[in-house]
Formats: sequence, structure tokens, C-alpha cells
Amino acid sequence: MEAIGKSTNSYGSKRNLIDVENNGKSGLTSNRKSSSSFVVQWLFFFAVTTFTLFFIAIVIKQEYEIRAIQLELGSSVGKDDFQSGFNMHTSNNPNLEYSVKNGNQSDVIKAIHSRRRRQIDLSDSQSSMVPFVHLSGIQPSSVKNHQLERDVPYHWSNWTLDSPLNSNFALVQMHKTTLGFVQAIRVVCSGWYYVYAQLPYNWKYDSNQDTKLGHSIVKIDKCGRDNPVTVLQTWATYNRANTISMGEDWRYVGGIVYLSAATHLEVRCVRDSTCVNHTHYDMYKGGFFGLFMIQRTDEGRCFAHCA
Repeated sequence: MEAIGKSTNSYGSKRNLIDVENNGKSGLTSNRKSSSSFVVQWLFFFAVTTFTLFFIAIVIKQEYEIRAIQLELGSSVGKDDFQSGFNMHTSNNPNLEYSVKNGNQSDVIKAIHSRRRRQIDLSDSQSSMVPFVHLSGIQPSSVKNHQLERDVPYHWSNWTLDSPLNSNFALVQMHKTTLGFVQAIRVVCSGWYYVYAQLPYNWKYDSNQDTKLGHSIVKIDKCGRDNPVTVLQTWATYNRANTISMGEDWRYVGGIVYLSAATHLEVRCVRDSTCVNHTHYDMYKGGFFGLFMIQRTDEGRCFAHCA
């Protein structure tokens, strides 16, 4: 009986050990599953949180840029401003039209940056650059030959980025006509400039009266919206008895003037004078208009915002 009891106890002990072992394995497996589930949940939470924070950071950055533009312009940037910026920026990149129409704010910001005032940090390497531009007359074949009317500015061939020696495009802006000709030079930095213009007084006179030819350099503040002010001019009176042939007389005018930021500079026909034909061949051969800065007066940065 003792042997049978011992055998039964031994069997019971082994069974208990097996049960304990199975329970341990089951608990371990359960713990592993629970741990794996926790890791997956944590990774999912981390990914969602990271994406959310990244998205929020992008939105904050875009809002900050818009706010910075608003502060610089001194007013709210409305829909019309975005649209005008979009129109300028997409003139060379029509693919942005879809992005802007569909609310891609990043591309809209690029567009408004193209319309925002120019900024030149004087601590930058550009601080050593001098604003200048030199424009030539229009080629006769590029536009129909016609007589210029008074109070209408002369037009000039547009500079291109392929000709960097003709303009420092970071420090001056061109105000152009619908045909792409330059009508006015817009300065970005306030200061003292040397401005100049040369036209051919190549009129052949067959009238019975003395003829006066002249041209002037006119500045118009506030992005060309203010009243025109003549800063330099020259003219010549030709006697009716002296008939001159084409290209025999050139008139140059140049001098130092003060120009504030966002001022337009134009060349116009002098009042009470006969206007030189600005599409004649001699205009293309030797007519020119330009400026360069002598001394800068504004501190910090240069601004010229024109809507």
C-alpha cells in the first residue's frame, strides 16, 4: 500500500509539475502577445503623432510666412494680392495654375513672394552690388512705325537674364508694356543716381517754321502713381532754313538725381516740341536709357512693393 501510495503521489506530483509548466508557457505566450500588441500600438501612435506634428509644423511655417509678408506690406494680404502674385509667378510656370486653384498654399506663397516687395539684405554679398540698368532702343521691325505722342513715355528693348551685364535685376525692376517693351525703370533702393538718356534728333524738316525737338527724364514716385516731375531735359531748335538729314544730330542728357524706392523713371518728349520717332532705325543704333547708383541712403533693407 505504501508503494502504491508513493506511486500515486509521484504521479500526482509529476502532473502538477506538468500543469505548472503548461501554465507557465501559456502565461509567457500571453505576455509575449500582450507585449507585441503594445509595441504595435505604440509604433502606430508614434507614427500618427509624428505625422500630425509634421503637418502642424508645415501649416505654422506657411502661416508665419504669410504673416511676415503682411507685416512687411503693412496690410493684410487678401485674395486679390494672392491672385496678382499668382499671375506674375505663373507667367513663366503655368503648371502652378492647378496647384493654386486647388489650394496648394505652398505654391501660393511662392506666388505672393514674387509679388512682394524686393528685399536686399546689406549683410549679404549683394550689399557690394550697385543698382544699374542700361536699355537700348527698339528694333524697327519689332513694332509698327508711328509718331510718339506727348506725355507718352518712350519704349525700350527689354533686358534679359541672358545679358547680366545690362542690368542688376536684383536691385532694379522693369515696368513693361503689354508688348513686353520697357516703359519705365523702377528703383528698389533709395539714393542718389546718375541717370541718362540719348535720342537721335534725326528729323528731316521741310516745314516753313522753326522746329523744336527735345526729350526729358521724368520721375514718378509711388510706383508711377504720383504726378510726373521732370528732373532732366534737353532740346534743340532747328531753323527752317537748315534741313538736316537722318542721324546727323544726337542729343544726350544726364545728371545726378535723388530717387526714392518704388520711383518710376521714364523718358518723355518735351512739351511744346516735336517728338522724336522712337521706332526709327537710328533709335535702335544709338538710342539708350539707363541709370546707376552713386550713393545709397536707406538703412537696412531696400523695399519696393508695387501692386
